[in-house]
Amino acid sequence: MRCPLLREAQVKFCRASAYTKLIVRTTDTSNNERCSTEAWSRCPAAKQHKEEHPSVARCPFLQESLVQYCSGAPISKYVPYSDAKIARCTDDRHKYCDVFAELASGEGSPKRTPSGESDRHVDIFHKALEIPDDVWLSPNHLWLSASADGYWHIGIDAFLAGVLGRVDRLGFPTSRGVQHPAAVLTIRDIDLHLVFPSPLQITESNSHLRASTDRITEEPYVGGWLLEGKWATTDSPTAGLRTGESARTWMIHEIKRLTEFVQHKNALSTQRLNDGGIVAVGVAQHLDRQDVLGLYNEFFCPHASWRIPL
Repeated sequence: MRCPLLREAQVKFCRASAYTKLIVRTTDTSNNERCSTEAWSRCPAAKQHKEEHPSVARCPFLQESLVQYCSGAPISKYVPYSDAKIARCTDDRHKYCDVFAELASGEGSPKRTPSGESDRHVDIFHKALEIPDDVWLSPNHLWLSASADGYWHIGIDAFLAGVLGRVDRLGFPTSRGVQHPAAVLTIRDIDLHLVFPSPLQITESNSHLRASTDRITEEPYVGGWLLEGKWATTDSPTAGLRTGESARTWMIHEIKRLTEFVQHKNALSTQRLNDGGIVAVGVAQHLDRQDVLGLYNEFFCPHASWRIPL
């Protein structure tokens, strides 16, 4: 399904000019426009180019084209139909667009508390149970979502986002091609390797996140997606994954496991909530290196499925 914000327009521009300026054609375009009349011959830009067989009626350098643009963007950028940049707007991948996501949710950008934390982090473990209906969760807390056009997206779920609190750096060790999608999230100089359990034909990585890593934890299911690809095997793409009520039941179990894990760490006794129940958001920020790696090994490493029966 194409993006509802995508619009079409007829534009014209001058091929003789040093700078291309697209002008949208409208019904009230003046007939006295220089380019569309005999007055074009007095144009300085046209005089620099000697046209052997000029048209008397209009400038030979006047070009018209059909373009597309986003009606939701603050500034209209006209893109030719042949440009690959517009492909994402013509299928289900548009739901990961920042402009569309912001208008669809009505939330806008997350605000900051006086301490600098995002206001969307206040109840992230409650958010962990709000799993979108169209995503499947892997045992190591990565999500997979498919579009009708055959593109799959992968990212971290809200549980992992809440444990991390924030990400300092992001890396993509996997390039394009058929392989297990992987990303490296760095917190406090500790590299955490996240690997999706099934291979994909990787088509794109969300490299823009390197300049705004906060989106990985603040918008895990939308703007924080990590990798895009197409299914590369004949096996079921969702084999071994959970969705719907099964995913929510499993997430409750994971929150309980995390609480028990933290409670066994004496150094973390002050990081629990007042009710002694669920650990605080960003718990990984308060652990030493050894405990962070222990937490990663227990919940987020590629072989986390060994511990949890499906």
